[in-house]
Amino acid sequence: MRALEDGLEADFRRFTAEKSLAFDLAYAEGFEAMTFSLARTGMTARNTGVDRDAKWTELMGWHLAEEIEHRTVTFDVQEHVHGKYPHRLAVGTWAQLHYLGCLLAMATVVYRDQIDPDISSWRVKGQAIQRGWRNGSLQGTLAAMSPRCNPRKVTLSDDVRASPTCSE
Repeated sequence: MRALEDGLEADFRRFTAEKSLAFDLAYAEGFEAMTFSLARTGMTARNTGVDRDAKWTELMGWHLAEEIEHRTVTFDVQEHVHGKYPHRLAVGTWAQLHYLGCLLAMATVVYRDQIDPDISSWRVKGQAIQRGWRNGSLQGTLAAMSPRCNPRKVTLSDDVRASPTCSE
């Protein structure tokens, strides 16, 4: 796990040193589009269950509010500094694939350590893709990359708005 974390840190340091500001901003915006979608999806009743703990719901509401803030700031800064949608789409999509690849490699390490030492990384990836499709996070991430998507205009579901720490 340490080697994977070190590799990701080295990537980020290399991006800062070698890539353009436009690349770094589009990477951050793409990453935040993905994490916003994941947090938003995680707050829906179908993904957390109706019997969820009130403290957990409050924590997730706070987390979603934080993700909305991160996404909005990165979107606004990227638009102001560079503002070219094709670049944001290309780099943002690459960023999501890059980061998800790192997360799935980490998930494989954890899965092998805790559940099945013989599971293939392809099986872990396949299960993650299936979960992402079933819970709507993949579709949400695709929608977040649309040229018409502005995080300031995203409508939150009723169960997200009902969270004590999140309001539209």
